[in-house]
Amino acid sequence: MKVWLRSAMVLVAFLTTAAAGAESPEVVVSGARVRLGDIIKDVPAAVADLDLGPSPPAGSSRLISKREILAGVAAAGDESLVLPHLEAVRVVRASRRWQHAELEEWLKPALSAALPDGVRLVGLTAPRALTTAKGAILGRVEIGRIPARSGLLRTSAVFEILTGSELEQRVSVPIRVRVRPSAVRPDVLRGSALTLVIDTGGARVTAAGEALGDGRLGDIVVCKVLRTRKVLRARLLSGSEAEVLAQ
Repeated sequence: MKVWLRSAMVLVAFLTTAAAGAESPEVVVSGARVRLGDIIKDVPAAVADLDLGPSPPAGSSRLISKREILAGVAAAGDESLVLPHLEAVRVVRASRRWQHAELEEWLKPALSAALPDGVRLVGLTAPRALTTAKGAILGRVEIGRIPARSGLLRTSAVFEILTGSELEQRVSVPIRVRVRPSAVRPDVLRGSALTLVIDTGGARVTAAGEALGDGRLGDIVVCKVLRTRKVLRARLLSGSEAEVLAQ
């Protein structure tokens, strides 16, 4: 506590002097959160990591008012701190603007690695331009449903773009793939034994069943309950299990 109070007193004096001097009204930040040390240079180390909220989206800015800064300092440990000469600061997010060609080259390796066996990337149509935070990285790639046939096909992919571990944005991109015949074999064949999972709301009940048609994981197929011979629709969860849909 003594260390905090000494640092706070230094901070008051520093901010008063800085505001009266040459402190810039606009500051560029690169992180996902704005810290007091980002907007006030050489601030005492004890309060430099004070969180002033989220950074603005890439390519935009956010005005942090004197009141927000004072509230943040007070929340950190001492509501009696008074910083009468501190002015508002406009925070600008450091960003990078990707052009079409370089964006495609950035996305291709992650997309190729995410495709299932037997499916090869032929091409993608990236946006004409895209703005991300500086230093952004690619996260998970979600591949759209690939039609159950071989040959040259079209679908889409959604890329997660991260700043550190925080999600910045998602970008959907049309893609073209070539699917080999071996990649379109059904995961479940007609006549296959299945465990049918029935969610009754309060309990999870299972029953032995049989697939009445071919299907791939995620498909909805017609199934038969062996004990009652009842026919119903279920979504394939694996090669041996399907979730019964509400009838």
